[in-house]
Amino acid sequence: MAKLGFSQVDITPPIGTTLSGYECERISEGVHDELFARTLLIDFEGELFCIVQMDLIGIDEHFIEKIFHRVKDLGIKKDNLIACTTHTHSGPKGIFDETSILDEESFGFYNYELVSDYVNKVEKCIRAAFDDMMPLERMEVGSSYVQGIGSERHVNTEGDGRVFAMKLIREDGKKVLLYNFSCHPTILHHDNLLISSDLPYGVLKYFGNSYDMIMFTNGSAGDISTRFTRQSTTFEEVDRIGKELGKAIENAIKDPIYSGSINYFKTKRYRVSLKFRDIHSVEEANRRHLDAIKKVEEAKIANLPPSEMRLVESLFEGTSRDLKIAKTMKRREYLELEINIFRINDWNFITIPGEIFSNLSKPIRETDNNIILGYTNGYYLYFPDEKAWEKNYYEASSSYVKKGEGERLVSIILSKLNEDFSNN
Repeated sequence: MAKLGFSQVDITPPIGTTLSGYECERISEGVHDELFARTLLIDFEGELFCIVQMDLIGIDEHFIEKIFHRVKDLGIKKDNLIACTTHTHSGPKGIFDETSILDEESFGFYNYELVSDYVNKVEKCIRAAFDDMMPLERMEVGSSYVQGIGSERHVNTEGDGRVFAMKLIREDGKKVLLYNFSCHPTILHHDNLLISSDLPYGVLKYFGNSYDMIMFTNGSAGDISTRFTRQSTTFEEVDRIGKELGKAIENAIKDPIYSGSINYFKTKRYRVSLKFRDIHSVEEANRRHLDAIKKVEEAKIANLPPSEMRLVESLFEGTSRDLKIAKTMKRREYLELEINIFRINDWNFITIPGEIFSNLSKPIRETDNNIILGYTNGYYLYFPDEKAWEKNYYEASSSYVKKGEGERLVSIILSKLNEDFSNN
């Protein structure tokens, strides 16, 4: 019989912390809702499997390595440690190590004190889950579909509306909900100066005390957001959209497609090398950036609607990051990254260390039992499709991989699924 332990800990940074997610400087002025680190620990036939979820924009491999060395004495294998983030844009900067590939202007200078505090808290959270381990009575799994929350953020077409939900019920009656949905949690805009988990908070508020812990995992959200679906960028809108997503989660779990024990578990880690992008000359990058500035000014004069203005602003942000890459990035051949695939019963969970396009991951998601976990076990910005490069989208300008490498990543994942996870 499988056992389940869980725990959560408050990781809300101090007021005055610089907020991440946008190019402009944002100094937090208060806390709307607390940020958390959550741990789900499963013991299956003596093997421990650990999922850590944090309300942050991302974490790098250095952070994960620190966590692993702190808790490996519990018997958790490196392949069995999964660390994901929600990608809130109203959490702290400074999470990424100074050796990270990410630029410091966008993601902040490494905050050693904050990261050390987070590592300590996550360690305590994992150990608390370990001490809390009790027999699992049953697991319930379901899925549903929701419209009107996430859309493709360049052309306003419906996004990946699939909602995956897993309810874990222990013999002592305690319940944990894990749900997966693909969408940038960016209902709030850059003018928000309150610390918040954004969209996941709306879901938490909707469910209230119905569960002992609720864990959100993001999916293929690279090209999906609420840009065209949100009615405002307020906390009231967070509540409204959170309620709609909450209802979809309820629909997914009220008539589960599976209810029973965990009877199969497998995990495997892979190292993947993707070709690094071409880096523009500083002159070319600067020309593109000046052209984007001109378009922003023209859009302001034209008084474009907020959703259309955001498109122009995102193109500007892309050229801004492209210019930073041109000025600071050393040329390299490959981007080395890690993906994990783990299987619980009939469901495969595929981790992506960044923001993969929903359009790109469709061949993986065509099989209903494949679940993408984005922003997991590292963060290397966007994995866009070829169309994004052809259209000069912001995400392509911000990507570290060459055109076509996103498609190759998907091909590698499909190959690994077929080779190692086609049968249980």
